[in-house]
Amino acid sequence: MMCRLCLLLVLALGLATPAAATAKEQPDRYDIDYMYRFAQCVVGYTRSGAEKALGEGYDDATYSEALTRLAKGHDRCLGTRMKISGILLAGSLAEVLLRNDLKQDQLTGVLKPSDPALLARNSLEYTALCMVLSHPAQTSELLFSAPESKEADALIMDYAQGLPACVADGQQLRVSKLGLRAIIALAAYRIAKQNESKA
Repeated sequence: MMCRLCLLLVLALGLATPAAATAKEQPDRYDIDYMYRFAQCVVGYTRSGAEKALGEGYDDATYSEALTRLAKGHDRCLGTRMKISGILLAGSLAEVLLRNDLKQDQLTGVLKPSDPALLARNSLEYTALCMVLSHPAQTSELLFSAPESKEADALIMDYAQGLPACVADGQQLRVSKLGLRAIIALAAYRIAKQNESKA
């Protein structure tokens, strides 16, 4: 029993924020695929711009502002299906950057505590950092899976079983599967960058 908190893992995919969304707003697998293709396009053209955008934010509002500025400079990457923004889009950029730089086993190897330790900037990031550092191999396996696949669905549900140990007492976590994947990707990216700078 998850007695330490009220945990709601929404079985439907999330949208512009990691929180639960109505059925009408939920992105379909084509939206998700398009979001990742957009992220790959942006990183392909201006990796530095993607890295700068990820460095500016740590919640949905600030990511949305940074990514809106980034998207304005990448009209060639945009189309008519872009319905997802904020943390979800930031998470897809983080995944693309990680997979471009590292193989799955290499990512597992860098997901370890850094010195000095990273400080969480909000309760959501606290949970994400805790999960990544507690489950580096599972994190890598999840982030190297296709986000719209049945495999990814199974992996995220299994991954979510560790959430109660990483949510602070008295806190509640309300997150969709896609939202959880996004905050995990962002935490993994931050840890990898920190450890890379110390290498």
